[in-house]
Order: sequence, then C-alpha cells, then structure tokens
Amino acid sequence: MLWIIDKEFHFEMGHRVWAQKLDRPDLSIETECACKHLHGHSYAIKVFLGANELDQSQMVTDFKNLNFMKEFVDGVLDHKFMIDINDPNFEIITGIEKNKLPEQVQNFTNLLSIVPDVDNESFRMHWAGFVLVNFVPTSENICKYLKEYAQDRIGDFAKVTSLELWETKKSHCRYEG
Repeated sequence: MLWIIDKEFHFEMGHRVWAQKLDRPDLSIETECACKHLHGHSYAIKVFLGANELDQSQMVTDFKNLNFMKEFVDGVLDHKFMIDINDPNFEIITGIEKNKLPEQVQNFTNLLSIVPDVDNESFRMHWAGFVLVNFVPTSENICKYLKEYAQDRIGDFAKVTSLELWETKKSHCRYEG
C-alpha cells in the first residue's frame, strides 16, 4: 500500500510565456495568446510525498519536514518576475544587457535567483526582483522544476510522488515524472 501526504504553499509571481502559440485555434474561444504579455498569478503548489511504510511515529513524515519548500517559495519566488534568459525581449523587460550578466548567470541551467555582488545598490535592488530561468516559464515547466527541486532537496529521505501547480483557481497542472 502507498501512503500519500501533501502540503500546500502559496506565492505571487509574474512571468511571460514568450513562446506561446495556439496549435489548434479552432478549439479556443479566443485566438489571442494572452500569456505572451507580462502578467502575474496568485500561485499555489502542492507537494505530494509517498511511502510504502509508515515511520516509527506511524507517519509518512512530519509535515514540518516540508517547510524547506516554504522557505524556497518565500525567499526565491514570492513577489518576483520569472523570465527565461532566452526570451527575445529579455533585455527590454529586465533592462539588463545579456553580455553584462555575471558569468554564473551565463552558464547556469534551470533556475537562478541571485543578486550579483556589485557596488551599484540601484542595480542590485532591480536585479533582486527577477528569477532567471533557462526554460520557457510555462505552468508545466515551473511545475516540473519545482518537483525536481523538492526531490533533490529531500534526497533519499522521501519520495516526491508528484507536484501540482495552480496558476488560477481553475487552471493547474500536475507533474509526476
């Protein structure tokens, strides 16, 4: 038997799905791809942990063992703007020239939220509002990234069976990979 527990987290974040296009406009009410514009959501994520056996306390684990996700969501994602470094409008949106990005930014994979060690306080404050990713920030890609982050952080301690991400109360995705 597989036991499943979950814990939910909330954050506010903006993004832009620069590569969005409708493959089947005949299935849609509107043909405008609104997510190509800068916009934001009140996100919710739910992290699911599974175990075949309960621990010595007769639990999958204590829910407090998922507080690392709250710290990550609050510290890295909340009230930020997620942008793909490959977005053709990256420099226009961020006001940061790609060739002036620190070396660690130019060579990263997945997600990066850093404030460069520079003397210009104005630049540092501006930079702190962005979460740079190396993927188009769709619900699906964000969901996959967060599930993989959670599993990497937990390690062998528990199995992250899936993660769900809500962009709105009516639209969400689930990643089980």
